[in-house]
Amino acid sequence: METCRSTLDNGDGSSFHISSAQIEDSGEYECIADNSVGDPASAVITVEVVSAPKVYPDPKSGLVVVKEGEPIEIGCEATGDPTPVISWKKPGLDKAIKVREGNKIVISEADRSHAGSYECIANNSLGIFTSAIIRVQVLYAPEIETPHPWIHAGEGTNVNISCIVRGEPVPSMMWKKADGQTIHSDDHYRVMSNGHHHTLEVLNLQEEDFGRYECLASNSLSSTSENVHIIGTPQVPKFTSKPHGTQGTKYTISWTVDSHTPVDEYSLMYRKKSSTGEWESKTVPASETREGTAHTQMFQLLDLEPATSYEAVVTARNKFGWSKQSDAFVFTTKREEIVTTPPSEETTVPPTVLENDTPVTNDKTADKVTGVSSTYTLSLISLVPVAFISFRRILL
Repeated sequence: METCRSTLDNGDGSSFHISSAQIEDSGEYECIADNSVGDPASAVITVEVVSAPKVYPDPKSGLVVVKEGEPIEIGCEATGDPTPVISWKKPGLDKAIKVREGNKIVISEADRSHAGSYECIANNSLGIFTSAIIRVQVLYAPEIETPHPWIHAGEGTNVNISCIVRGEPVPSMMWKKADGQTIHSDDHYRVMSNGHHHTLEVLNLQEEDFGRYECLASNSLSSTSENVHIIGTPQVPKFTSKPHGTQGTKYTISWTVDSHTPVDEYSLMYRKKSSTGEWESKTVPASETREGTAHTQMFQLLDLEPATSYEAVVTARNKFGWSKQSDAFVFTTKREEIVTTPPSEETTVPPTVLENDTPVTNDKTADKVTGVSSTYTLSLISLVPVAFISFRRILL
């Protein structure tokens, strides 16, 4: 014990003081009292110096760098009295990480989910604890996600194209046009980044701005790229008519399509749904019905079969070209009701017995005809075979 840290107080030496107690100060201390009368008396006092835990991370730098697929091994040692107990936690997780091989964590194959800060906590029975942080960095090649690889736009508009870039180390990123020219911010372009999100804004879009743009990302492991296209063609049309028709041989089909440029025409194809044969094709001139960039169109199909399901697809064309084909739309014509007329009741007229010299008159003739000799032919229909009888009428 260093004498400079221990002193006797109270003048008579009855108090012994140790400043800045250390672990090595622990032990038994004997106090001896002696005077000129009798034998000396003594007492033993046991001193236990309690120390707060101390943590020593492994590696000492507190940083582990591995590539995806490589193993991870981190650990820590702790000292203190009482002997501390070590546990591990990863900030952001509620549960403690399982410790293997003593006070070490071993991961056989690292992936990016293993990256982050691991906390080694040393806690003793007195509730005193301390901790150390070990940061794990998992390296992986750049990855690019393009939320909208095809963007429909019109001349004179401002267009944003974007890509999401991830990688470790953080990749550098740039935009290029189809001809390989690197794009920088100027009066026509704005290049912006926010974390993983990277955006290129094209101002006042012109016809020459349509085409392919390339998003490139690279870090120390690799490089990669993805394409984004700005196009002026119409978007994919969508059918809007009801699937059940109201007529048996006709059906009015309708659809809508989004196009910044006026639509010139449509190509409509249809066939029986159960058929795998040729499609019937119709060229439909575009109408002037539009609201903003939304164009609507109707067309009546004729000579269909009643109670039959058909499928149809449509494409739209503007000055930049044809859209992609729509999804197939299924519609069904109405079943036609067959109208039947109930048979009329047959009326049997009882036969008329003609006596000799019985006059035959025409009841429907109101005027009396005289001075004319006429011959009448009567057809009598009854339940007996038809007979034709000739009469001569003598007019008075």
